[in-house]
Amino acid sequence: MTSRDKLSDNCDYTILFPYSCAFSAEYYDHSLKVLETALKGVVAYQSWRIFDPGERYPIDSRYAAMPALTKKDIREHFPQGLVPPDHDVDRGLADGEIEFVKTSGTTDVSVTNIWNQKWWDASERASWKLNSFTAKVATGDHREAILVNPLNVGVASDDVELPMEKRRVSRFLYLNERTDISSWTSRYMDRLISELATYKPVILEANPSYLAKLCRYIAMGKKTVFQPELIVFTYEYRTISLYF
Repeated sequence: MTSRDKLSDNCDYTILFPYSCAFSAEYYDHSLKVLETALKGVVAYQSWRIFDPGERYPIDSRYAAMPALTKKDIREHFPQGLVPPDHDVDRGLADGEIEFVKTSGTTDVSVTNIWNQKWWDASERASWKLNSFTAKVATGDHREAILVNPLNVGVASDDVELPMEKRRVSRFLYLNERTDISSWTSRYMDRLISELATYKPVILEANPSYLAKLCRYIAMGKKTVFQPELIVFTYEYRTISLYF
């Protein structure tokens, strides 16, 4: 059965969503409202209604039954077909509530998305509270260092190394400005290590492959490095091969 096949009424939806998570009643009310708004009122999701097992199933199971949103879907319905009919894209752009941003195009050609930065920030803050450890260290104004391909996020510069102040935005420090990880020299990685010690981030957000390269260098050189309270992976899935 593919993700685009209609699921039968005999399907065990607990297999699709096997985790047991306890969220507030308000959370589930919002989740239900969002799903029903999308399926009933947003053009891009009209064809997804056949995948919905129905109101008799838990909301998490209904979400799990939905197919993945593709870049093709976004291109075909951008922009008005991606928002409810009572939302006006032009007005949102004029008011500064939303903006258009382009993806990096690392897995497919770039696509333009509708972006609401306030929503993103609030969503991230709320997600930290769902884990007992992150709830303690992620205060919302904590220092965060980011080690990713600058084509994804940050400031790109392959010709000239940028000083630290040119790679700082608010509470974020973008450690790497080079788009080609193979260009990292020993001196460059020493700079990354030095900036971690100087900035002392509470959280380090990193591409697994980028972090693995830096960690190998640290381990082989038996170097001392600042330890953030938390390291989170982004943009890539880690594999066991990263550790060898």
